[in-house]
Amino acid sequence: AKFILLRNFLGNDTSVIVVCSTDGYNLLNLYNVPGYTYNWNTANPTAATLGNYQLIATNVSGCIDTAQALLKQEIVKWNGSISNDWHIAGNWDGGIIPTEKSHVIIPANTPNPCIISTSDATAASIQAKASGSFSIINNRKLLVSGTCISLPTGL
Repeated sequence: AKFILLRNFLGNDTSVIVVCSTDGYNLLNLYNVPGYTYNWNTANPTAATLGNYQLIATNVSGCIDTAQALLKQEIVKWNGSISNDWHIAGNWDGGIIPTEKSHVIIPANTPNPCIISTSDATAASIQAKASGSFSIINNRKLLVSGTCISLPTGL
């Protein structure tokens, strides 16, 4: 009897968060299994921008594996459904508390205003839409780390 050992030699597909839409990312850093020939579906894999990319890797025996890489911006929208506390995951769509890579959108007409009051916070950018309510109190700080020329338009 012959047995075939199936093996995913590249690993899982992946997503990479980039802060600015014009940031280049080196896709060659994502997968590095020695002894394989790599072929990305982009002419310049060392400076890829937002989008979906596919890698085809071939080993010395001619076996092929593929992997997908998604380069995206993280956009987090306030919903205020639980309270007014920035640091509660349920107050954000997708349950994601913003980080230094997150672009924050504060829309109008949420059940609770967005308030940073119990500890400092970070974001890549913050956009309070018309009538969106956002404040920082109790000597807290919001560190905005992004230096993007243009911001995501929102969700």
